[in-house]
Amino acid sequence: LIAGFSMVVLVESNISEEINSILLTFFGLVVAITIALMLVSTLNSTYILVAILRYDCVERSVPFDVFWRRRCEADWKVALRAFSVGVPSFMIVVALVAWV
Repeated sequence: LIAGFSMVVLVESNISEEINSILLTFFGLVVAITIALMLVSTLNSTYILVAILRYDCVERSVPFDVFWRRRCEADWKVALRAFSVGVPSFMIVVALVAWV
C-alpha cells in the first residue's frame, strides 16, 4: 500500500520546469527506495505465509519453533528491517513532495 502511494506521488505530482535537478533526483531516488523496500517486505512476508501454510500440523515431523528458526526467522528479520526503513522513507517522500 505504501509502495502504491509512493508510485502515485511520483506519477501524479506536478513538477515545474525550474526545479533544482539535485532535489528532483533526490526525490526520485527516495521514491524508488521506498517502493523497493516495501516490495521486499511484502514479498518476504508472502513467502513466509506460504511456508507456514505448507507446514504439516497433523504429522509434525519437526516442531514449529524449530521449523520457524530454520526456515522463516531470517526472512522475517529481512522483511521487518525493510518495512522499518521503508516507513520513514515514505515520510521523507511526503515531506519532499511539498518542495517538488
